[in-house]
Amino acid sequence: MPPASTATCWASKSSPAPSAAFLSAGGYHHHVGLNSWQSQGAAPAPDSAPGLRRLDFELAGSVALEELERSLGELASEPAAQEEDGSLSLYDPDSQLLTFQSA
Repeated sequence: MPPASTATCWASKSSPAPSAAFLSAGGYHHHVGLNSWQSQGAAPAPDSAPGLRRLDFELAGSVALEELERSLGELASEPAAQEEDGSLSLYDPDSQLLTFQSA
């Protein structure tokens, strides 16, 4: 898997397999574990299938949200983010909705 984007302040930790990643913030062992086992290159699952549809992140404050928006704007490969009511939303490459809001 590619390294985590610095725009989200996550750092990629060691992984037991190329299709898995463990992400950490602040030097902790890992906060989030990800995998693409048996799904790499597959079409998105139908809406009726069980699975993750949206992931919400709460950032430390409005300054962190503004920094994230600025960082995403600087990355040409990142999808366009939409700002609404103090939150920032975008879809990841697997069509999962990611929403960031300030605390």
